[in-house]
Amino acid sequence: MIRLAGGSVAVIRDGAVCFEKKDIWLDPGLNLIIQQPSDLSGIAVETVDCSGKFITPGFFDSHIHGCFGVDISDASAEDIVRMSEELAACGICAFLPTTMTLPEDRIREVLQAVSDAVDLLENMTAPHADIPGVHLEGPFLNPEQAAIHSLEKDYPGLIKIIDIAPELDGADEFCREFAGRYVLSAAHTTADYGTALDFFARGGSSVTHMLNAMEPCLKRAPGIQGAAYDCSDVFVELICDGFHIEPPVLRMLFGLFEGRIVIVSDSMSAAGMPDGKYELGGAEVEVRNGRTYGGSDGRLAGSVTLVTEAAQKLYSYGIKRESILDALIYVPYKRLGMTPPMLLPGERADVNILAEDLRLVKVISGGRVV
Repeated sequence: MIRLAGGSVAVIRDGAVCFEKKDIWLDPGLNLIIQQPSDLSGIAVETVDCSGKFITPGFFDSHIHGCFGVDISDASAEDIVRMSEELAACGICAFLPTTMTLPEDRIREVLQAVSDAVDLLENMTAPHADIPGVHLEGPFLNPEQAAIHSLEKDYPGLIKIIDIAPELDGADEFCREFAGRYVLSAAHTTADYGTALDFFARGGSSVTHMLNAMEPCLKRAPGIQGAAYDCSDVFVELICDGFHIEPPVLRMLFGLFEGRIVIVSDSMSAAGMPDGKYELGGAEVEVRNGRTYGGSDGRLAGSVTLVTEAAQKLYSYGIKRESILDALIYVPYKRLGMTPPMLLPGERADVNILAEDLRLVKVISGGRVV
């Protein structure tokens, strides 16, 4: 039995994140959060002093291409399992393996690898992050929709998010066919304000890595950013490594999109690894001092900052602690229509203990301290 004592526990009150002083009890054998036992006689209790600390559910990264030397595009179930174990140790309790722009046969290989990894994880007792599904980044757009129909038939329930460019031919038909069945997210797009509004009206509900790989927001051309702001039910992903978006702009975005932000890593295989040369979807990427350099022009090519690290960066930029945790834990599940973890009895024992600056102090994954 583990007792997390004296910490400030993240809870949702009236739709907002706040903190309550209370203890959390865990049963490692059952891998569950439990009620405080009425009779502790004969029960060995390990008490973890959480005074001055914040206790939260594990984080959820819904856009991640790889980390710790693993590239999702390599389509290795064993590597994805190892990635799951590494992420759990970093306080990330769930993630969506994310594809690149790949031929259909390669995407099929990735889906098969993820499906096999999910099966392997179901029988694992070691701490690991869950895989609720897959994020298809691309944009993935097939005017005949035949590819998606085939994939969903062979891998039912696995695909959660599909990125599309709203301005491309076939986007209208794609939305009519698949809105409501998947999260349709605008990505790698030149869509203007009106085109984006139409996309959201047809069932698009998200923007992938806002401000990156899209037209800018200008005073007379508000673009997809302005359309997302005007549609209060649209979610926006943010890469918060301090390179993809400058801190002052991140502060602006958290003010504009409060309650709709999904913090993502968009990380590649080099995350958690030393500086050097790596591959991202078959293209060479160099990593120096926490930044990626791709192509002859040295453009950004994904991130090497995990969402756990992003939390501490955002707090140092002046973002409210409650807003950061909302975007790391609760909103990612809300975007998918899933129930987020709430640290309630009966839930899996995946818990993060954070310092005041949101530095990760301790991780409990699967009921075990890791």
